[in-house]
Amino acid sequence: MKWQNLTDRIRGSVITFLLISGLISANAAGAQNKSAEPFVLKKCWVSEVKTPAQHLNASDNDKVLVFSEGSGKVGALDLISGHSIWQSEFGGEVVSNIVTDQTSVFFAANPTSKEGVKADSTTLRSVSKQTGITVWSVAVPYSEKSYLEADTNYILAVTGNGAVIAVDKKDGTVKWQTSLDKKLAAAPHFTEKYIGLALESGEIYLISPQNGERFFQMTSPFPAISIFIPDVNTLIAGDRKGNLWATDILTKQTRWKFKNGAQVSSITGSGENILVSSYDNFVYQMSPANGNVLWKRRLPGRVIEMPLVTRDFAVVRVLGEPEVSFIDLKSGKILGKIVSEGEDDITTALVTGSGSVVLGRSDGIYLYSVNTCDLK
Repeated sequence: MKWQNLTDRIRGSVITFLLISGLISANAAGAQNKSAEPFVLKKCWVSEVKTPAQHLNASDNDKVLVFSEGSGKVGALDLISGHSIWQSEFGGEVVSNIVTDQTSVFFAANPTSKEGVKADSTTLRSVSKQTGITVWSVAVPYSEKSYLEADTNYILAVTGNGAVIAVDKKDGTVKWQTSLDKKLAAAPHFTEKYIGLALESGEIYLISPQNGERFFQMTSPFPAISIFIPDVNTLIAGDRKGNLWATDILTKQTRWKFKNGAQVSSITGSGENILVSSYDNFVYQMSPANGNVLWKRRLPGRVIEMPLVTRDFAVVRVLGEPEVSFIDLKSGKILGKIVSEGEDDITTALVTGSGSVVLGRSDGIYLYSVNTCDLK
C-alpha cells in the first residue's frame, strides 16, 4: 500500500511537471513568434545633392556613409550628422555598387561615351575613405553594369558580360580572371565559398572566389533571374515563368519546387528563412529547407529591386507607389512606411547594420531611424 501511494505521488509529480513545462514552452514559443509592434520612423537629417544618389554604402564601424551620383561624383557623409566629409569628381558614370572596407572605397565606372564610340574598358577604382583620393585604378573588361564584393584579400568584380576578376585590395593587382563569355540573367550572389552566376543561356555556375575554379554547373529550362545560396549545400533559383526551386549543390538533385503566380523577381534572406518577391505582387517568407510558405503578403504593385532584409524586417519598394514599406519578417505585417513626394522621388535605399534607413531621393540623401536619431 505504501509503495502504491509512493507511485501515485511520483506519477502526480511527473504529470504536474509536464503540464508546467508545456505551459512554459507554449509561452516561450508565443513570445518568440510574437510579431514586432508597428513603429514610426524619425527623419534624422537630410544632405542635399545636385543629382540624385544612385548607390549607397554604410560602414558602421567608423560611421561613414558613401554615395555616388549619376554624374560620376562619389562622396562620403558622417552617418551621425549627415555632414559632408569629402566629395570627388571622377567623371563618366558609376556602373557598380559601392564596396568599402576599413580604409578604402571601391567602385567601377565607365567613361562618358562619345557618339558612335564604345569604351574599351571599365575602370575599377580604389579611393581613400578618409579623403576620396585615388589609391589605385585598374582596367577590367567593359560592361554597362558590374557587381562588386570584398573578401579578406580581394575585390571581386563580375561584369554583365560574364567576366569575373579578383583584384588585390591593397595595390589593384589582378590575381585571377575568368570569363563565361555569356551575359548574366541575374545579379550574382556572393558567399564566402561561392560566387553564384546565372546566365541568359539558362546555365548556372558556382565558382570559387579564391581562384575562379568552377565547382558546380547546371542548366535550367528557363534562365534564372534570381539566385540565392542560403548555405554551403543549397542553391535556390527562380525564373521568368514563376518557377522556384532548391538544388542540392553536392548531388545536383532538386530538393523542392514551388510555383509562383508570375515571374520570380528576387530571392534574399537573413537568418534561417528566405524572402521571395514575385510579379504576382506577393512577397513570400519561405523555408529554404523544404519550400514551405511561412506567410505571404499581397502588395499594391510589383516590388522594385531586391528588398533590403534585416534580422527583424524587410524594406520594400513597390512600382508606382510613392512610399517605402517595412514588413515584419515574423508575421508579414506592415510595421511602418515612409511616404515620399512622388513615385519617382526615391532612387535608392540602404539599411545600415544598426537598423537605420538611408534613402536616396531626388533632392537629397535622407536618414531615418526606427528608435532614436542619436546613433552614437
